[in-house]
Amino acid sequence: MTTRSFKVSFYETEVYEGKRGTTYTVRWSVNGRRHGETYKTSPLAESFRATLLVAANNGEPFDVETGRPVSHATPAAETTWYEFALQYVDMKWARISANNRKNTAKALTKVTMALLRTEPKQFARSTCARPYASTPSTSSAATKPRRRSARSCPGSGATPSP
Repeated sequence: MTTRSFKVSFYETEVYEGKRGTTYTVRWSVNGRRHGETYKTSPLAESFRATLLVAANNGEPFDVETGRPVSHATPAAETTWYEFALQYVDMKWARISANNRKNTAKALTKVTMALLRTEPKQFARSTCARPYASTPSTSSAATKPRRRSARSCPGSGATPSP
C-alpha cells in the first residue's frame, strides 16, 4: 500500500558542473521526504519540474515513496508479481507445449518463492506450490494438471482440501 500526501515542497534546480559535463537536478520533497531527478540539460529539468508544479497546483496527491504525482503512476506499479505471473500463464498456457508448460511453471514458481519474505506454511517445497500457483485460472479443466494433495508433498503440514 502506498502512502499519499498533499504536502509537497519544491526547491531550486541544482546545477552540478563536473568533469564529464553539467547535470541539472530537480529537487522536491513529499511529506518531508526528499526526492530528486537528474537531467543532462536545463530545459529537460525545468520541463519535469513544471509537470510536478502543475500536478501540485491541480491538487493531485503525491506518492511519498516515489515522490511522483499519483497520475504519473504506471499500470505496472499497480500489479503485483503474483498477479503478473498468473496473467502471463493465462495468456501463454493454451499455445505452449506440455514440456514448455512444465518448465514455465517451474521457473515462475522459483521466482515467486524467491520473492516471498517467508516461506508459505502450507508448502514445504516449491514442487508442492507449483500446481497451485502456476496454472491458468481461466482455462478449461482439461488443460489443468491434476492438483496434488497434501499427502503427495511429504512434510508439508498441509491438510487436504475437501
